[in-house]
Amino acid sequence: MAGALVGGAFLSASLQVLFDRLASREVVSFIRGQKLSDVLLKKLERKLLVVHAVLNDAEVKQFTNPYVKKWLVLLKEVVYDAEDILDEIATEALRHKVEAAESQTSTSQVGNIMDMSTWVLAPFDGRGIESRVEEIIDRLEDMARDRDVLGLKEGVGEKLAQRWPSTSLVDESLVYGRDQIKEKMVQLLLSDNARSTDAMGVISIVGMGGTGKTTLAQLLYNDQRVKKHFDLKAWVCVSEEFDPIRVTKTILEAINSSTSNTTDLNLLQVQLKERINMKKSLLVLDDVWNEDSCDWDALRTPLIVGAKGSKIIVTTRSTKVASAMRAVHTHCLGGLSFEDGWSLFKKLAFENGDSSGHPQLEAIGEKIVHKCQGLPLAIKAMGSLLHSKVEAREWDDVLNSELWDLPTDAVLPALRLSYYYLPSHLKCCFSYCSIFPKNYEFKKKKLVLLWMAEGLTWHNCCLNQMEKLINLRYLDIIGTGVKEMPSDICKLKNLQSLSTFIVGQNGGLSLGALRELSGSLVLSKLENVACDEDALEANMKDKKYLDELKFEWDNENTDVGVVQNRRDILSSLQPHTNVKRLHINSFSGLSFPVWVGDPSFFNLVDLGLQNCNNCSSLPPLGQLPSLKHLSILQMKGVKMVGSEFYGNASSSNTIKPSFPSLQTLRFERMYNWEKWLCCGCRRGEFPRLQKLCINECPKLIGKLPKQLRSLKKLEIIDCELLLGSLRAPRIREWKMSYHGKFRLKRTACGFTNLQTSEIEISHISQWEELPPRIQILTIRECDSIEWVLEEGMLQRSTCLLQHLHITSCRFSRPLHSVGLPTTLKSLHICKCTKLEFLLHALLRSHHPFLKRLSISDVSSCNSFSLSFSLSIFPRLNSLNISDFEGFEFLSISVSERDPTSLNYLTIEDCPDLIYIELPALESARYEISRCRKLKLLAHTHSSLQELRLIDCPELLFQRDGLPSDLRDLEISSCNQLTSQVDWGLQRLASLTIFTINDGCRDMESFPNESLLPSTLTSLYISNLPNLKSLDSNGLRHLTSLSTLYISKCPKFQSFGEEGLQHLTSLENLQMYSLPMLESLREVGLQHLTSLKALSISRYHNLQYLTNERLPNSLSFLEIQSCPFQHFTRDGVYCASACIKGEISS
Repeated sequence: MAGALVGGAFLSASLQVLFDRLASREVVSFIRGQKLSDVLLKKLERKLLVVHAVLNDAEVKQFTNPYVKKWLVLLKEVVYDAEDILDEIATEALRHKVEAAESQTSTSQVGNIMDMSTWVLAPFDGRGIESRVEEIIDRLEDMARDRDVLGLKEGVGEKLAQRWPSTSLVDESLVYGRDQIKEKMVQLLLSDNARSTDAMGVISIVGMGGTGKTTLAQLLYNDQRVKKHFDLKAWVCVSEEFDPIRVTKTILEAINSSTSNTTDLNLLQVQLKERINMKKSLLVLDDVWNEDSCDWDALRTPLIVGAKGSKIIVTTRSTKVASAMRAVHTHCLGGLSFEDGWSLFKKLAFENGDSSGHPQLEAIGEKIVHKCQGLPLAIKAMGSLLHSKVEAREWDDVLNSELWDLPTDAVLPALRLSYYYLPSHLKCCFSYCSIFPKNYEFKKKKLVLLWMAEGLTWHNCCLNQMEKLINLRYLDIIGTGVKEMPSDICKLKNLQSLSTFIVGQNGGLSLGALRELSGSLVLSKLENVACDEDALEANMKDKKYLDELKFEWDNENTDVGVVQNRRDILSSLQPHTNVKRLHINSFSGLSFPVWVGDPSFFNLVDLGLQNCNNCSSLPPLGQLPSLKHLSILQMKGVKMVGSEFYGNASSSNTIKPSFPSLQTLRFERMYNWEKWLCCGCRRGEFPRLQKLCINECPKLIGKLPKQLRSLKKLEIIDCELLLGSLRAPRIREWKMSYHGKFRLKRTACGFTNLQTSEIEISHISQWEELPPRIQILTIRECDSIEWVLEEGMLQRSTCLLQHLHITSCRFSRPLHSVGLPTTLKSLHICKCTKLEFLLHALLRSHHPFLKRLSISDVSSCNSFSLSFSLSIFPRLNSLNISDFEGFEFLSISVSERDPTSLNYLTIEDCPDLIYIELPALESARYEISRCRKLKLLAHTHSSLQELRLIDCPELLFQRDGLPSDLRDLEISSCNQLTSQVDWGLQRLASLTIFTINDGCRDMESFPNESLLPSTLTSLYISNLPNLKSLDSNGLRHLTSLSTLYISKCPKFQSFGEEGLQHLTSLENLQMYSLPMLESLREVGLQHLTSLKALSISRYHNLQYLTNERLPNSLSFLEIQSCPFQHFTRDGVYCASACIKGEISS
């Protein structure tokens, strides 16, 4: 459907292109010069006008009439053929024009100009062109006759979609995230019209379709304060057709609470004026499209007599509508936040809005809400669609499908209106974007250039400018593998955009004649430029339209002659002072030319110097008045940054500060940089610097600039010798790899602005104090960490620590205590040795706010047991223990009187773990995996709801079996669990999902009679190497089973004597990779009266699907890699099913 939406757009714009080309002076002159018949072209134009007259109607009707859609497809083919012919004529005209202008060159000159591709011009066949034009005219005449048969009319098309008119009623339980804007607008409604000359002030709500403009207007209309404030109220859904008579009549009927048969506008307006005279009234005009201020003036005349403070609320998608209606206040309504969108989605998709019982659906639903990008209408459509679907696969299908492919027409008609009202040339530009993959990011300027190259953008301009459109203006060779530019590129004198110029072995920079170049340009392989005279040929100083430049060399050369030559070359490449962004990479001169840093470059805002390793000093960049972003990377020759960096601004007599506009400064991989000296100017340096990053400068000792009063973000990583202090009162984010003694100086106001402080500390043996207001702290490879944890350094009053990571540290002695701040929410311990020294002390303390505890990839010196009560972690939500060597015993207990929040427990890859005792918790989810010595899993309570046991080959259940309240159970690769009777599954009265995977090598039949509880709704069986059959006696009582999945059982041959015929509630049956299965006759598919989806794959011995017809309830059928020719023995197919995949022979 989305394809149809934009499919006709190219026709509107393409026809406009054809009309412009048919009227082009070059085309007309060339046709006459070649003594061809221009009568044919005029006839072609007339025929195109005939079909163009009904094109608007056809683009609309294609959505409801398949024959009109086919007519448009045929018309598109004709238009494209006509475009091809005119392209040939225009190209031949251009060739003649160039040959005439440069008569001294050979007749193949245009071929040389286009030497960049393999295009070779064929001889021009004038008579062949005439016959092809005649054939197109005949086809257009046929289409013109068909238009009458199809009922296509000239002018506007039919209504795009039948949409119910809006009303003032609203279900507030489905409104989220609009409280703040509602309150703001209520205050506007209750205030006088201070900014309006009329008694009735207009407030407009502007936003794209589906953002909730109407809903917000309904909330305002029904607010109790608003109801009391206004004497009269009226709601009108205006929609696409702005009819003053209908609107006036609707207002009058709403005020009078009675209908009117009058259709005379004068009489209606007189009655309305009398009714609202000197009364405070509120009028809502919903869904307004008309941008004509005259129509609005005709409507507003009787409204201006109302009392002061009267209001009109207008909802529209166009800011032009708001301007035409002289809106006093305009609010642009955006989408919902994720949290509000998720609340709305849950309300519609889940029963009672509660998703807690569906963790899989919850995870998929969150992704779907993200995909809706805050659009309430899309979220509502998705939530309503998924309300009746309970299988994760169905939700996944929606997540991975296109929004417009959904079987609901709630969203697309609303958004299609916005497309319908675009001008024809903009429809074409919009539909052009459909060639890009979904989520493809492109820059606005590049997209506009692509539109220009395709001839999609047309403007009212003089004829000679239109003529330039036939010349090449946009050339992008990125990703083409081109190794050098052709010498004749200089003849493309109208070229406006060139992505990259690659200098060839001949060293030529033939860019001088390309005066119209604009946008960005990369000059690469500059090492091939032989001398500065060749560089001067590029004439970069005169290219005033270029705003982004990058100079690149591919190799470094320390030869004295080459080094000086490259400085001269860069000097000759001096750009125009209009350049805004400049990057110089791998320049090997000893110093930069004088123009780098010259204050005449007043437009330069972004500068990058990278890998210029022979330069021992930086250019005077502090003189650049507008520079905002500066990156200096991999300058190995720089040892000191001093006064030369600041330029004239470093003088003590200078009034102006250095780097007056700089906002971000980045030094990175400056391996030999040792000192940074501050400038001596009176006004200081970097007055506007907001972000400073210094990374991998291992020799830098100090000092940093003393005062950075505007600094908001500081990042210092791997600068292990850096000493000193920095005064930055406005800092908000702080990230450090903290090797040395660098610190921030606290001002009188403290660090009240600091919002995010992320610090990594490594290789420290002597601790003094931690930086203040840390939120995220990583301690890596540090000695004496015991002292930090014991002495309460993390509990200082200035500490706001929320996340603590202790990584690769060695504990040398037992800790007396652990002083963690009360603000701590998560603790992650990783790759630490002798961890028992920490854990014993940790479990003796109380941690009231800790929510997440993770212990991974650690070891203890001896066998280690962990036993604790959750009362010390009252808010702990998630506990993860993994890769813990020496860990043998785990016991977690909980007291009934103590609160606990633990929902997720994960224990994995603990090779020495033998015994686990689980706590008594409700609604918890446990996963125990790859604990290969685990023998006993004990539990003290029955309320556990989800349990996954994976690859625990020695595990046995205790005598009383599994927790009785389990709802979801997975057993994978647990080889000792051979006796199905010992599992005690029949006692699990709440079990709805059961998964058995791998292991159980002695199991040949499953399930035993009465093994599974009748409450089961989903059963997943896979990777059982010796399973031969399903036991129909063990399935017959599963009357609630809706999903059965069986796969990868190489010896499976039978579904038992009675098959699956007793599974009357089965809706989804999936069978994959059962190579020994020869027939599905035993399944009894015809008896599965509730079956909706059937998927089978990799059945190499199946001859046909079933002896009987498939059930009528089947709506989805997937068949892959199966050799049978027919679905049934008699060759009957299932007509109602949607077939996905192939039926291979």
